[in-house]
Amino acid sequence: MRYGCFAPLALAGGAVWAARAWITTMDPTYWSPTSMLDYAAVALYSAGLITLALCIWRLRVVRRFAVSRGGAAAAFGLGAAGIANLVEDGLGFKSLGFVYVGAILVGTFALIPLGVGLARAKAWLFAAVVLLTFAGLILSSTWYGNLILAGTWVSAGLLHLAGAFPLARDDTPADQTKTV
Repeated sequence: MRYGCFAPLALAGGAVWAARAWITTMDPTYWSPTSMLDYAAVALYSAGLITLALCIWRLRVVRRFAVSRGGAAAAFGLGAAGIANLVEDGLGFKSLGFVYVGAILVGTFALIPLGVGLARAKAWLFAAVVLLTFAGLILSSTWYGNLILAGTWVSAGLLHLAGAFPLARDDTPADQTKTV
């Protein structure tokens, strides 16, 4: 993912979470979908987790162990949870429920060392985005949890477009040195 992809991805992710906040007010049965609303809730949740994973991967901007490893674990966990949720609830493979539960736990709780590592490195804006994402994911079964995620990622995308949320201009992982 190149430098210019973060803002559109964060904005798209924010839009997905905003749509899910609206759908959540209609009480969908996303764990056992039968209607179009239920399937839309499953698809939006899975898409939201996958976009979060891609955005979190790019937030590993400080070369510290907690940031690089916590960010990688969070991105992997959220991405795997999004795919597992889509397959489990969307396609009806209930046996993948344990994969979803494990992945969402890893993805969500790995945000804590990532956020704390960013805060300790004085990357306050990045830390705020990560820790608000943690809060939103904990509350994601409610409309306001989804609204926290929507507002956080729309704001991150807009701030990145405005230049106030700079990311590295290359794909060098945060834990490796850049070679020329």
